[in-house]
Amino acid sequence: MSAKPISMKELATRINEHLKRFERDPAINIDKSREKTGLHTYYNVSAYYAGGAKIGVVYIVYQNASNLSRSEATAYLEWLDVGNVGTHFTMKNSARKAP
Repeated sequence: MSAKPISMKELATRINEHLKRFERDPAINIDKSREKTGLHTYYNVSAYYAGGAKIGVVYIVYQNASNLSRSEATAYLEWLDVGNVGTHFTMKNSARKAP
């Protein structure tokens, strides 16, 4: 008997919780600007069910959203759940560099 797959809305909610935590944590969301003017990796983040088979992810509110498929969102959530910190781009780059 297999477990019921997580819904797209639940995937988005759980990813959103991680992203909101990253945004709140000053050790994670450091100011990257030389002048310390407030340039952060996470700014008004969100993950949301975008309809159909897509989850939208926004790391910086004034930049475009990325749409993740169910498999991409599931992989990202699993990566976050084991303690990794970063965007889905970070996850993909770290997977490419793995031996």
